[in-house]
Formats: sequence, structure tokens, C-alpha cells
Amino acid sequence: MPRLAYLAFASLTLGGCVATPPHHLVAPADPFVPVRPPAYAAVTAGVKNYEVTGPRDWRELNREVAPGGGEGAENRGIDTTIRARRGR
Repeated sequence: MPRLAYLAFASLTLGGCVATPPHHLVAPADPFVPVRPPAYAAVTAGVKNYEVTGPRDWRELNREVAPGGGEGAENRGIDTTIRARRGR
């Protein structure tokens, strides 16, 4: 029993020494703080279409994804399909 009394006394005396928490943590929310109103955002915004497409010429696909926007022989007036058929 004396241990319990010492423990209670120690906790009460040390509890008085605890610093109070800052006011901004304990204070209620200020209803007059300006807040931006919520805006509508579409769920599908930025979604790309990945539907299956028909077969395409691989040369044209390569030109589309080439660095520089597909600059190459077709811009210089060279017919690449005839060159590709002849070989190297």
C-alpha cells in the first residue's frame, strides 16, 4: 500500500510540471479562415484511349515515334518504301 501512495504522489507532483500544449493544437477550427471552394474534377480526366486498332505499316509507326517528330527521308523527298523493297 505505501508503494501505491508514493506512486500516486509522484504522478500528481510531476503532472503539475507538464507544459501545456500550444494553443493552435488545442483551439477549435476557425470557421472564418478563407478556403478555396471545391471544384469539379472529372474521374476520367487524362485517360487515354487504348482501343484495338487495325494493322498498320510498321515504317509509319516508327516514323511517328522517332525522336524529332519523324524527321527523316520522307521530308527530304526520298521514297523509303521503294528503298526498303530493294534492300540495302
